[in-house]
Amino acid sequence: MKKKISKKLIYRMYDNAYKSFDRLTPLLFDCGELCNARCCKGKDGMYLFPYEEIFIGSHWENKITYIKNDIPLLICDGICQREHRPLSCRIFPLFPYIIDSKLKVDFDLRAKNICPLQFNDIAEIQIQKKFKRKVYIVFKKLIKNKDIYDFCSRISEEILFLEKFY
Repeated sequence: MKKKISKKLIYRMYDNAYKSFDRLTPLLFDCGELCNARCCKGKDGMYLFPYEEIFIGSHWENKITYIKNDIPLLICDGICQREHRPLSCRIFPLFPYIIDSKLKVDFDLRAKNICPLQFNDIAEIQIQKKFKRKVYIVFKKLIKNKDIYDFCSRISEEILFLEKFY
Protein backbone atom coordinates (compact mmCIF):
# COMPACT_ATOMS: atom_id res chain seq x y z
CA MET A 1 0.00 0.00 0.00
CA LYS A 2 1.31 3.41 -0.99
CA LYS A 3 2.34 5.80 1.70
CA LYS A 4 0.88 9.28 1.47
CA ILE A 5 3.44 11.84 0.31
CA SER A 6 3.00 15.49 -0.57
CA LYS A 7 2.22 16.63 -4.07
CA LYS A 8 5.15 19.04 -3.78
CA LEU A 9 7.56 16.15 -3.16
CA ILE A 10 6.08 14.15 -6.03
CA TYR A 11 6.52 17.08 -8.40
CA ARG A 12 10.09 17.67 -7.24
CA MET A 13 11.04 13.98 -7.60
CA TYR A 14 9.63 13.55 -11.08
CA ASP A 15 10.53 16.99 -12.37
CA ASN A 16 14.18 16.28 -11.52
CA ALA A 17 14.01 12.79 -13.01
CA TYR A 18 12.37 13.98 -16.23
CA LYS A 19 14.82 16.84 -16.68
CA SER A 20 17.70 14.38 -16.43
CA PHE A 21 16.60 12.88 -19.74
CA ASP A 22 15.48 15.99 -21.61
CA ARG A 23 18.56 15.92 -23.83
CA LEU A 24 20.04 12.53 -23.00
CA THR A 25 18.97 9.48 -24.98
CA PRO A 26 20.34 5.93 -25.33
CA LEU A 27 22.29 6.76 -28.50
CA LEU A 28 23.88 9.90 -29.92
CA PHE A 29 21.21 9.83 -32.63
CA ASP A 30 17.50 9.03 -32.67
CA CYS A 31 17.43 5.28 -32.04
CA GLY A 32 13.94 5.21 -33.58
CA GLU A 33 15.67 5.47 -36.96
CA LEU A 34 16.98 1.90 -36.47
CA CYS A 35 13.59 0.27 -36.04
CA ASN A 36 11.06 2.82 -37.28
CA ALA A 37 10.30 3.72 -33.64
CA ARG A 38 8.75 0.33 -32.85
CA CYS A 39 8.56 1.20 -29.15
CA CYS A 40 6.08 3.97 -30.02
CA LYS A 41 3.72 1.97 -32.21
CA GLY A 42 0.34 0.50 -31.51
CA LYS A 43 -1.90 0.53 -28.46
CA ASP A 44 0.66 -0.54 -25.92
CA GLY A 45 1.08 0.61 -22.40
CA MET A 46 3.85 1.62 -20.06
CA TYR A 47 3.76 1.17 -16.32
CA LEU A 48 4.02 4.41 -14.46
CA PHE A 49 6.24 4.51 -11.41
CA PRO A 50 4.51 5.17 -8.08
CA TYR A 51 2.96 8.65 -7.89
CA GLU A 52 3.99 9.44 -11.48
CA GLU A 53 0.34 9.56 -12.56
CA ILE A 54 -0.07 12.56 -10.27
CA PHE A 55 2.82 14.33 -11.99
CA ILE A 56 1.76 13.68 -15.60
CA GLY A 57 -1.96 13.03 -15.27
CA SER A 58 -3.12 16.34 -16.72
CA HIS A 59 -1.23 15.65 -19.95
CA TRP A 60 -2.62 12.14 -20.34
CA GLU A 61 -6.28 12.46 -19.40
CA ASN A 62 -8.30 9.31 -20.16
CA LYS A 63 -5.11 7.40 -21.06
CA ILE A 64 -4.24 6.08 -17.59
CA THR A 65 -5.84 2.90 -16.30
CA TYR A 66 -5.07 0.80 -13.24
CA ILE A 67 -4.10 -2.87 -13.23
CA LYS A 68 -2.61 -5.42 -10.82
CA ASN A 69 -3.49 -3.94 -7.47
CA ASP A 70 -3.61 -0.34 -8.61
CA ILE A 71 -0.48 -0.09 -10.78
CA PRO A 72 -1.05 2.84 -13.14
CA LEU A 73 -0.66 1.94 -16.80
CA LEU A 74 -0.46 4.62 -19.46
CA ILE A 75 -2.12 3.42 -22.66
CA CYS A 76 -0.19 4.84 -25.58
CA ASP A 77 -1.46 5.36 -29.10
CA GLY A 78 2.03 6.03 -30.43
CA ILE A 79 1.71 9.79 -30.52
CA CYS A 80 2.78 12.05 -27.68
CA GLN A 81 4.41 15.33 -26.91
CA ARG A 82 7.97 14.26 -26.21
CA GLU A 83 8.31 16.54 -23.17
CA HIS A 84 5.37 14.74 -21.50
CA ARG A 85 6.40 11.15 -22.10
CA PRO A 86 6.58 9.03 -18.93
CA LEU A 87 9.76 7.96 -17.18
CA SER A 88 9.52 4.42 -18.58
CA CYS A 89 9.76 5.87 -22.08
CA ARG A 90 12.60 8.21 -21.12
CA ILE A 91 14.76 5.35 -19.83
CA PHE A 92 13.73 2.78 -22.49
CA PRO A 93 15.15 0.19 -23.18
CA LEU A 94 16.65 0.04 -19.68
CA PHE A 95 15.06 -0.84 -16.36
CA PRO A 96 16.18 -0.18 -12.77
CA TYR A 97 16.28 -3.74 -11.44
CA ILE A 98 16.41 -4.46 -7.73
CA ILE A 99 18.41 -7.67 -7.33
CA ASP A 100 19.51 -8.89 -3.91
CA SER A 101 18.39 -5.53 -2.51
CA LYS A 102 20.75 -3.66 -4.85
CA LEU A 103 20.03 -1.38 -7.80
CA LYS A 104 21.23 -2.61 -11.19
CA VAL A 105 20.38 -0.83 -14.43
CA ASP A 106 20.24 -3.16 -17.40
CA PHE A 107 18.36 -3.96 -20.61
CA ASP A 108 14.63 -4.45 -20.00
CA LEU A 109 13.78 -7.95 -21.23
CA ARG A 110 10.25 -6.77 -22.05
CA ALA A 111 11.86 -4.78 -24.89
CA LYS A 112 13.58 -7.80 -26.39
CA ASN A 113 11.10 -8.33 -29.24
CA ILE A 114 11.08 -4.71 -30.39
CA CYS A 115 14.38 -3.01 -29.58
CA PRO A 116 17.55 -3.48 -31.62
CA LEU A 117 19.64 -1.98 -28.81
CA GLN A 118 19.66 -5.43 -27.22
CA PHE A 119 22.48 -6.39 -29.58
CA ASN A 120 25.37 -5.09 -27.55
CA ASP A 121 27.94 -6.62 -29.88
CA ILE A 122 27.23 -4.03 -32.62
CA ALA A 123 29.44 -1.01 -31.89
CA GLU A 124 27.23 1.52 -33.72
CA ILE A 125 24.26 0.84 -31.47
CA GLN A 126 25.85 0.64 -28.04
CA ILE A 127 23.76 2.38 -25.39
CA GLN A 128 25.77 5.36 -24.19
CA LYS A 129 27.50 4.71 -20.87
CA LYS A 130 26.49 8.17 -19.68
CA PHE A 131 22.83 7.34 -20.41
CA LYS A 132 23.00 4.13 -18.39
CA ARG A 133 24.90 5.93 -15.61
CA LYS A 134 22.25 8.69 -15.53
CA VAL A 135 19.46 6.11 -15.20
CA TYR A 136 21.38 4.64 -12.27
CA ILE A 137 21.88 8.04 -10.60
CA VAL A 138 18.23 9.03 -11.04
CA PHE A 139 16.93 5.76 -9.65
CA LYS A 140 19.42 5.69 -6.80
CA LYS A 141 17.58 8.82 -5.62
CA LEU A 142 14.07 7.65 -6.51
CA ILE A 143 14.30 4.28 -4.75
CA LYS A 144 14.90 6.06 -1.47
CA ASN A 145 11.11 6.25 -1.58
CA LYS A 146 9.92 2.86 -0.31
CA ASP A 147 7.00 2.67 -2.74
CA ILE A 148 9.29 3.21 -5.73
CA TYR A 149 11.80 0.71 -4.35
CA ASP A 150 9.05 -1.89 -3.81
CA PHE A 151 7.62 -1.26 -7.29
CA CYS A 152 11.04 -1.69 -8.96
CA SER A 153 11.64 -4.82 -6.90
CA ARG A 154 8.27 -6.32 -7.87
CA ILE A 155 8.66 -5.54 -11.57
CA SER A 156 12.25 -6.85 -11.44
CA GLU A 157 10.90 -10.19 -10.21
CA GLU A 158 8.35 -10.29 -13.05
CA ILE A 159 10.96 -9.44 -15.69
CA LEU A 160 13.47 -11.97 -14.36
CA PHE A 161 10.75 -14.61 -14.38
CA LEU A 162 10.24 -13.86 -18.10
CA GLU A 163 13.95 -14.45 -18.69
CA LYS A 164 13.31 -18.20 -18.40
CA PHE A 165 11.38 -18.04 -21.67
CA TYR A 166 14.02 -16.25 -23.75
